[in-house]
Amino acid sequence: MRAVILIVLSSIILGSAAAPVLQLPSNVTLGHLGFSDGLPDDRFRIGRTIEAPFLPVDTTLINVLFVMGLIGVQDQNAELDPQTWSAPGYNQVEIQSFAYTEARFVLWGAYFAILDMIDSARFHNTVINLYWEDQFVGRMKFAVKATLSLPGGNSNNGENLSSGGQQIIEPTDLENSTHTTVLGAAPSIPADIAGNATAENYTDDLRSLWSTSTTNHSALSSPSPVNDRPTFTVDIDYSYLFRPLKRNDVFLTFFLAIIHASQFDAHLPMSPFETRSPLGNSISLKLSNLNVGCCYGAVINLLTYVPKFMAEHPSPGYWDLDFVARTNYQGVCKGELRKSS
Repeated sequence: MRAVILIVLSSIILGSAAAPVLQLPSNVTLGHLGFSDGLPDDRFRIGRTIEAPFLPVDTTLINVLFVMGLIGVQDQNAELDPQTWSAPGYNQVEIQSFAYTEARFVLWGAYFAILDMIDSARFHNTVINLYWEDQFVGRMKFAVKATLSLPGGNSNNGENLSSGGQQIIEPTDLENSTHTTVLGAAPSIPADIAGNATAENYTDDLRSLWSTSTTNHSALSSPSPVNDRPTFTVDIDYSYLFRPLKRNDVFLTFFLAIIHASQFDAHLPMSPFETRSPLGNSISLKLSNLNVGCCYGAVINLLTYVPKFMAEHPSPGYWDLDFVARTNYQGVCKGELRKSS
């Protein structure tokens, strides 16, 4: 299955007569998924058309992360209404779907679109057609809004896109760098604890989590439960290894982890898994459950938050780290992000 998937990634077929073939570079490896569940399915492909306006890179990555998080907790066979999404605080970019499309196709389409932007080092407005077994099943658009108030205007801000988002920040005081984000109430957890959890619970939790602020762990006061739901916190601890990571590898690795988690019902307890960057297996991401409450919906919310935190905190930024989700300060889910040896 991995070899077949690689063929699809390396020469994604024409979406239509006018759509170009998506060619990925030779450094996409056979083990690009990091697990063997065969997702995205090799019967799925996209065709894309590039338009002139530039997309701001960080804002685009974060919007794709947000949309994949919202869709990942849905029933993946359910048809989604046409929608327009923008991440809170990052509404300079919009992602649209134009037809009643199965959730999994929108999720996979978002991943393939951003993978192509990264690999071709071309962040432009993009329209993609979605195909399942050679049948057209939907269309998406990634576009900068007409009025863009970013520094530098509607450009990539002079970034060398081929660098993979390599940071140049020095690892100062990382050994003491612990950050905690507090959400007033815990993400919806399994039915035996919190009643019948729904996809709407998780999407509401995701929007709430993205609207919270981050504090230094040592200065954190003890929050109280909200609406009889336990307090939820995310601890992010930078590893003693001090190994820098590339931004693009980090985001792609988390995107694939979301795709993996999306195939399971959101309320089910998570089984530990590992995924790797599709570009040379340069990063490893391991997820494990520490206690009851580590369900796939909460894990997807956690996976959407951590890269956003790294992007918003350039010091320390992209380095090896551990992260733990806690309910009432009891760890329920743990993640380890490492540069591969």
